[in-house]
Amino acid sequence: MPESQLASYFQRPIIWLNNIALYLKNLLYPLRLSAVYGLPVPYLVHQWWFYILPIVPISLAFGLYFIGKKRQILLLAGSLFLLGFLPTSGLVSFSFQLVSVVADRYLYFAFIGISLAISVVAERKNFSIILAIILLIFTLISAFKQIPVWQNELKLWNYAVSHAQYDKYYAKNALASAWHNEGWDLARRGETRQALAIFDKIIANKFNHKLYFIGNTFYLRGVIMMQQKHYQKALSDFDKSIASKHKNSNSDEGKIGSHEGKIAVFTALRQCENASFEIDFMRKNKLKIPVFLLTDFHKNCPKPLPPRID
Repeated sequence: MPESQLASYFQRPIIWLNNIALYLKNLLYPLRLSAVYGLPVPYLVHQWWFYILPIVPISLAFGLYFIGKKRQILLLAGSLFLLGFLPTSGLVSFSFQLVSVVADRYLYFAFIGISLAISVVAERKNFSIILAIILLIFTLISAFKQIPVWQNELKLWNYAVSHAQYDKYYAKNALASAWHNEGWDLARRGETRQALAIFDKIIANKFNHKLYFIGNTFYLRGVIMMQQKHYQKALSDFDKSIASKHKNSNSDEGKIGSHEGKIAVFTALRQCENASFEIDFMRKNKLKIPVFLLTDFHKNCPKPLPPRID
């Protein structure tokens, strides 16, 4: 993890206190929940409220301490709540803090403490019914608000981007990836017109050129251009895919496919020397060449070519 993304030892307990306050806010007002909150360490520590928000959990801790002298089970509930997300509290660095130091899923175990506290409060006469009604209303409102959001990737990340309260970078990254996957699915179903519109939209946004899948996006658009016999546009997209600097399985798949695409295009244009160069490149790099490409190449370029000198 880059040092610039790490919190100092002085900042870590303050991050922990900020996290407590943010989680309590979402528990009391669960109407702006999100798949990602966009609070990476470098962003969080530069907010004006970073050193102010810890006042809230510290004040609550003092109040809980005095109440807990009479009802010690509440102290246990508070302790279980804090222990529930301790590994991802910010006291120790973890990988996802590059995206956000808070995430709703980190509270799964912490809900043991919350449930215990609610059960203690509900023991009071005439209060259990009121509490049950309040919880039911909150649950219904939250559910009806969240169900439409979680229907698919596009709706989820569109919502995350449009309702982001903090840094939008990761949400925008995930939204672009969701659009890429949607375009890919459309292309596989043969709906190339809609797929092409999506790939054009992704590529037109310069922000997306920094993302890990952009090489594969260029490759997929190049395949559509090749199918439509726009060969020069296809070659341009294949070259851009190969030139992508990202190193991952998604990008590598696009680069290999782009070399195959160039063989197909050069063969169709009967540019046999260029096609032969791509075939030699793939063989030297021990990349498997589909049999049908070699068959088409030998059919269109039957004569042996002299070795190419660069």
